[in-house]
Amino acid sequence: MVYVALIMTLMMLALIIAVVMNNNKKMHQDVSGRLSNDKKLEQQVVNLIRSGQDQEMIVRFVRDETGFNQPEAQKYIRRLQTERGL
Repeated sequence: MVYVALIMTLMMLALIIAVVMNNNKKMHQDVSGRLSNDKKLEQQVVNLIRSGQDQEMIVRFVRDETGFNQPEAQKYIRRLQTERGL
C-alpha cells in the first residue's frame, strides 16, 4: 500500500513538472514573438551598438527591458547585429 502511494505521488510530481515546463516554454515564445515586432526596442539597441557602448551595458539594457537571461539577451543582440549588418 505504501508503494502505491509513493508511485502515485511521483506520478503527480512528474505531471506538475511537465505542466510548469510547458508553461515556461510558451511564456518564453510569447516574449520572443513580441520582441520581433518591438521596433522601438530594436532601434534603441541598434543605437547603443552604433554609439560604441560597452557590450555588457547593452546586454544589461536588453535584460532589464525584456526579462531575458544573459544568453538570451546576447542572442537577441547578435541577431540584430546580423540582420542590420552592424
